[in-house]
Amino acid sequence: MRNRVSTYVGVASSALAWLAAADWQFRSRSDLAPPRLNITIPATGDVEPGYLFVAPFAGLVDTPTEQHGPRQAGPYIFRDDGDLVWSGYGYYSIWATNFQAGRWKGKDILFSFEGDHNPGYGHGHGHITFLDQHYETIKELRAGNHKLSDKHEFHIVNEETGLIQVYQPVARNLSAWGGSPEQQWIVNAIIQGDNHPPPPLIEASHSPTAVADNQTRTRYLDGAAALRMGEPRPRHP
Repeated sequence: MRNRVSTYVGVASSALAWLAAADWQFRSRSDLAPPRLNITIPATGDVEPGYLFVAPFAGLVDTPTEQHGPRQAGPYIFRDDGDLVWSGYGYYSIWATNFQAGRWKGKDILFSFEGDHNPGYGHGHGHITFLDQHYETIKELRAGNHKLSDKHEFHIVNEETGLIQVYQPVARNLSAWGGSPEQQWIVNAIIQGDNHPPPPLIEASHSPTAVADNQTRTRYLDGAAALRMGEPRPRHP
């Protein structure tokens, strides 16, 4: 039975936590406990069969009496019938998401964000790691200008340019739009284009140049970040 995903679709979201119904056990690898997919909606005949790339993680914090999500959160490759192909647990460290297949310099690769997860504000702080066809690390891409890559978006253009997303806190007086004295920060969405090998191009496009403070798509809530949603356009030489 196939699921509604085309070949090489990358999915990484806390919404996938409900799919992790239980953990499998393998006699040959008793140290692994990958999540088991519960495929309930078969794909139509229009969907191409292929692999499913996921990086499920718990959307809630574990407590002594309640545990949520997979025991070994990390990137995984499944067949479209739910059978496990590859466990990335241990290959990507700390916290990983946005796991996908791609092409870089003429070669097939896997890439994923890995770093720190900031669940209170919905951000990630880390870098993008590439694996080759032997699952060996071949490259780590980081944001330039002393900034931290976010977890949400990363795209490869023409197999040689990585588009990196950055969420940069910016101090603002938000009282005119209902912000309290404690709410003095918004998140500036930045896209950087990085070419490798050197010389790299770091051409950051900032959303404040295109979007006013009152055009944010989120309300100012206590303890939450207000995201300034622009449509930056990375430029290349």
